[in-house]
Amino acid sequence: MSPEIEEKDLQELLKKKKISRRKALSTAGKVAISAIVAGVIAGAGGYFAGSAAAPTKVKTVTFTQPPKTVTKTVTMTATPTATTTSVVPTPKKAYSMYYSPPNLMEDWHIACWQGGLQWAKQVGLDFTTLDPNNDPARQIDYCKTVAELKPDGFVMIPVDPTASAGADLVVEAGVPMIVVDRDVTTPKVKLFIAFDSYKAGQESAKLLVKKLEEKYGTPKGKVILSHGDLSSVPGRDRGNGAKDVLKEYPDIEIVNEHESPHFMVETSLERLRAALESVGKPDAIWVGYTGAGIAAMKNLEAMGWLKPAGDPEHVIVAGIDCSPAIKDNVKQGYIDGLIDQPNLFYVPLALYFLIKWNEEGEKAIPKPGDVVKAEDVPLYEMAPKPIKGINPWKHPIWAPAEVVMAKTGHPQMKCKGFLVTKETADHPSIFANVLPKWFPLIK
Repeated sequence: MSPEIEEKDLQELLKKKKISRRKALSTAGKVAISAIVAGVIAGAGGYFAGSAAAPTKVKTVTFTQPPKTVTKTVTMTATPTATTTSVVPTPKKAYSMYYSPPNLMEDWHIACWQGGLQWAKQVGLDFTTLDPNNDPARQIDYCKTVAELKPDGFVMIPVDPTASAGADLVVEAGVPMIVVDRDVTTPKVKLFIAFDSYKAGQESAKLLVKKLEEKYGTPKGKVILSHGDLSSVPGRDRGNGAKDVLKEYPDIEIVNEHESPHFMVETSLERLRAALESVGKPDAIWVGYTGAGIAAMKNLEAMGWLKPAGDPEHVIVAGIDCSPAIKDNVKQGYIDGLIDQPNLFYVPLALYFLIKWNEEGEKAIPKPGDVVKAEDVPLYEMAPKPIKGINPWKHPIWAPAEVVMAKTGHPQMKCKGFLVTKETADHPSIFANVLPKWFPLIK
């Protein structure tokens, strides 16, 4: 059963006067671990970082309450061990933060949610999750409730562009709000945090072209494009980035392209299978999100065409998103490379800036022209404890992030992504390696 709450349920609880409206929403909105262990596949992508980033450095950040000071030892490669004093910001109260993802069924969104929840716990925030189960109308209803409750902050990944109407309601109610991963179409939102979807499409397509050239001596071949949701901003941007690269090579032919509304893996499985049956064995498949990568692996295997890199019959697969379900396919050479976005950082980054917004006002939010560096946002220093033996925030693969004015009319903080290849697939900050440790049933 999806961890969600309907307005009628809230009203019923209130009529019985058993708990307050805030308590009712919090109780029903918070998600039990048992609800997510069956989570499967996901959808949304990253952009090209290319190598692991160094651990976060810290600078002083001013909050109303005096910060706590810690002394730690930092070991750097090829340098002596040094002792530094870091000033760790402490929020002046347990701010009430609400979060609404598209769903909590897919492993990508489970990871994004857990990244926020685990960071919020260590920082001491009151964190409530509202799951619309891929229903944009329900998400808009949640936005209405958030606008009424007026918490200290709200983070949202919209189900689809229609949920932008809910974002308007929240902003108009004066609730500090930041959108992550998928953008809304309203210019009223003050900040959108995500990787550069267009660049991710470009860089993943360049990797595909490189592999075709290595195989044939020249960039040529038949290519299938398996998109995510083309009604969404990231889905369109990724696809456009990939096609803008591929069209520069006249001997590369796009023989089929299809999409998956709401980034649903089942749709990708069906449509890619139909494409393979129609056009035959391609030279390469570009995948626009992790569900398309899963679909590529399953369909190629079913057709008898799944061969590792180096085999003359290998079908090149490159694109966006590396989930636990396909990480081993990367390590085994069946997938040539995937650009992964730092989804474990998205909600913590948003929460950090919402804390700053509450402490210092809206001026604390990054503006176009800014470059946000790892040392500007001490996520790891504020939440240093490992969770089940791992702390993904220790290595800020998201940084640096340029802030630009998005086409939707509000600032976007463009995080870096991480290129997952056979050589980098075990990096400790990508969700394919973190989520199975946090939830062993998700593999």
